[in-house]
Amino acid sequence: MDEVETRLDCPGKVRVVDPKKVSEIVLGPLEDGSSETLVIKIPLTESKFYLVENRQPIGSFDPYLPGKGVLIMYADDSIEECRYGKSPVKLMMQTLCPQSPGCCL
Repeated sequence: MDEVETRLDCPGKVRVVDPKKVSEIVLGPLEDGSSETLVIKIPLTESKFYLVENRQPIGSFDPYLPGKGVLIMYADDSIEECRYGKSPVKLMMQTLCPQSPGCCL
């Protein structure tokens, strides 16, 4: 088990929020073990949910990522090969810049 997985096994590091309520959470970088919240889980149904992570170029893995920022992943545990993060993932990167509609920088 790697360092990030060990931190995520701690229930206090993954914050589950109600999608029908407004929440304000400080989301620390995923590889920063001192942060109170490392992942936000937003349940949609019994088996479907979003995971939100703050990825920054620190630690042992994240400096090798092609960018930094918030990563939002959609998960569906009802699909057998996707359970428990065991399947390959397709990530699509979208960068918001000040010239983009919806950007609040």
